[in-house]
Amino acid sequence: MTKRNLQISEQGQNRLIVEMAGQYGNRPIDALKEYVTNAVDALSGTDNGLVSVLLKPDINSIVIQDNGPGMSPEELERLPVSIGESVKYDKIDQRGEKGVGLLAFGSLGMKMHIISRTARTDPYVYLRYEISRNKERITYELSELNESDMDNLGGPFNYGTQVLINVDEKTFRNKFKSSLVRGELQDIYHPLLCEGDIGFEIGIGDKPRDRISAKKSRGASIIDEDVSFTTRKDKDLVDHVFHVNLIFDKDTDTGRIGVYSKGVRVHDSVLGLGEDLIQGCELWKCRQLKGYIDDPNLTLTIGRDKIDSQRNSNAYHGLIEMLVNLDDLYWPSVEERLERSRNEKDRKLIHTLHKKLQRVFEYESIDPLNKPAKPESTKENIDWGIHEEKNEGPKKKRKKRSSPFGMPELATFEIGERDLRSRLEDKSGEAPYIRINEGHPDYQEIVVAKPQSTEAELYVIRAMAGPMALWESIKAIEDGATFISPEQQIEKVMRRTDDLIYKLV
Repeated sequence: MTKRNLQISEQGQNRLIVEMAGQYGNRPIDALKEYVTNAVDALSGTDNGLVSVLLKPDINSIVIQDNGPGMSPEELERLPVSIGESVKYDKIDQRGEKGVGLLAFGSLGMKMHIISRTARTDPYVYLRYEISRNKERITYELSELNESDMDNLGGPFNYGTQVLINVDEKTFRNKFKSSLVRGELQDIYHPLLCEGDIGFEIGIGDKPRDRISAKKSRGASIIDEDVSFTTRKDKDLVDHVFHVNLIFDKDTDTGRIGVYSKGVRVHDSVLGLGEDLIQGCELWKCRQLKGYIDDPNLTLTIGRDKIDSQRNSNAYHGLIEMLVNLDDLYWPSVEERLERSRNEKDRKLIHTLHKKLQRVFEYESIDPLNKPAKPESTKENIDWGIHEEKNEGPKKKRKKRSSPFGMPELATFEIGERDLRSRLEDKSGEAPYIRINEGHPDYQEIVVAKPQSTEAELYVIRAMAGPMALWESIKAIEDGATFISPEQQIEKVMRRTDDLIYKLV
């Protein structure tokens, strides 16, 4: 039996190409990333490299431009006939693999224009792509342009390459606002912006262009250095270097560690590598950690499809082992910081709610647990339609009483009391206060896990209101109040607890 290669008809090829062009339909910013990254690659080995992103609202277009060496007519002519290939394949200084990223414009609109020149005295070489109206094929045409032609595109330039994409109006308005694009570029190219070897700028229409700088990361640095490991390839030893940048920010719960390849983000998170060993590492799951790991030499081409063929390689296993070792090395200190931060947040929450509950307590009636109910009126009220204005006089000021309670304390209760959420501490000669059981499973699941939530606030309020109501009942008895039965006292305390909670809420 003879094996044969599958064949695709011309019509089938055209449809597949159109389909590949629309691969980023759900995330247009990734389509833009293809062209910005191409511009970054074009600046490899150059000085004073600059990538410009220009938004043109008047024609719903985006211009991506670099001041690299530009492309010759022969290089530009080769692009449309080399789909599925890439001159950057296996080059350690550039990103690229299948040569299909150039088609990403189909996720944004129907037309793309590529203009390049190698020197100021050379003509502009022009390549235009267009998707047919029935979306069954992509056509292209090559030509040369002069200076006046450039006024209708992205504007004249001395040398380098310019890409202009005509974007669907709705997509442009919703997905390419200046602030959104700036933020995405800051995230996608964060290590490159930190290094500063390549400049990035953004502009809108005819307004002056603004330089894009790296986002400032607040928090405490855990590590910001190169980490190396050695693997064996065939009979040779190969050194690998990753730059690791980890920052602990106690005030965030959306932190993640991005994975970068030569300064360009390829995974939003280390967890995106999909390795079970990494999923079990607390360091990489910590939501108070942010930063990145970067493969500056493209030794693993992480993020490309090619990585799947490397998962069994020694180099990839070395990367995973490095990440596990970093977890062993740095998680204890991060966990300690996390615990201190949680305690600070818990105490701040308790302090704030305690002060509010104090105010509710202070302005309540003097003896709420022993206050006789008002008798119901037996007089029939008849509305005759005539109402006299009553002069009620000045409003009476609410009586204020001092609150005896000291600041609540966090504690882990001993065996036998672990099911208690809180308890009253009322020692003779000391101000009464409330102990809250931070070891209770509900406290961990609600207050610790979701400190900013309404559920956490209600949990703490309930934990304080119950002992407060209990103290009031004890004092009421000491002052001569009587209860028919223990059940009545319990009922009164429960009602008083609810009263304090809902008056505060």
